Amino acid sequence: MKNVIFLCAHPDDFTACCGTALRMRKRFNLHLWDFTKGERGLIEQGVSIEECAATRTKEEQRVASAVGAELLFLGEIDGNSFAPESTCRKMADNLREIRPRAVFTHFVPDRHVDHIMTTAALFRALKIARLMPEIYFYEFSFQSLGFHPTHLVDVSSVMTEKIKLIRMYECQNPDDCIVQNKIMTGRFRGQQIHCEYAEAFQACGFMQDEAKCILNELE
Repeated sequence: MKNVIFLCAHPDDFTACCGTALRMRKRFNLHLWDFTKGERGLIEQGVSIEECAATRTKEEQRVASAVGAELLFLGEIDGNSFAPESTCRKMADNLREIRPRAVFTHFVPDRHVDHIMTTAALFRALKIARLMPEIYFYEFSFQSLGFHPTHLVDVSSVMTEKIKLIRMYECQNPDDCIVQNKIMTGRFRGQQIHCEYAEAFQACGFMQDEAKCILNELE
C-alpha cells in the first residue's frame, strides 16, 4: 500500500483531519508526523515543558496506535519552532524513505506561527528530497485564515471513533472543548455536501488533476 502523511505542528492538531485518516487506514499506510511535542501546551497551568512534552507524547502514541499510524516527532520546540536546514533534511530523509502518495498539513496563512513553520519546513524538505506528492491543507478552526475548501470528506461513518480519538488528548481537551468544536465544524461542513459530518481540505494550488486526487478514492 502507498503511504500518506499527516503532518501536524502539535499532537492535538491531528483532530482536524483524523476522521479522514480513519477512512484511509484500510487503503493506505498512515504516518503521523509532529513538528513539536506541544511542550508549552500546559504552561498556563504551571506544568514544565519537560513534563508537558512527556504527557503529550504518551497521548499521541495512544492516538497513533488507535489509528494504526507510524509516529514520528521532528524535534522542533513548541512556541519556538523554525524551519532550519537540520530539521528539513531530517524530514527530507524520511520523505525519501516512504515516498508518500499524499501529505496533509496546515494551511497558510495561519494565526499560529508553529503551524506556518511546519508547512514551510515541509516545502523546503520536499525540495531537498526532490519529491512532489499530492498536498492538501486541512482546516484548523478559526486559525486558518482565508481557507476555501476544494474538497469535503464525509466522516459521518467514523465520527464516533473520531470523538474517541479526540478524547485521548486529555490535557488539551478541558470540558470537552475540542470535541464540541469539531462537532460544530463537522456539522457545518457536512451540510455543504448533505451529510451529517465532514472535514474540509484545500488542495495545494499546483495539484489540479482531479483524476489523481487521493480524496476522490474515498467516495
